[in-house]
Amino acid sequence: DDPYTECREWFWQTLGEDDVYPKAFLEHLMQMVDDIDSGKVKVYPMDEDFMNRLKELTKDVELD
Repeated sequence: DDPYTECREWFWQTLGEDDVYPKAFLEHLMQMVDDIDSGKVKVYPMDEDFMNRLKELTKDVELD
């Protein structure tokens, strides 16, 4: 019934429940960032006009 004890026990019980990504996945993301920063990969911004055009092109597409 002690709030401190209850909080502490909840913390320790749920500690391992967080989502953890595999090391290989995180390394892949870091490589993608490095490639973008170095200019190896060219990126194109998706501005509001592009997003509106994309929505217009896909408005009749049904998702399963």
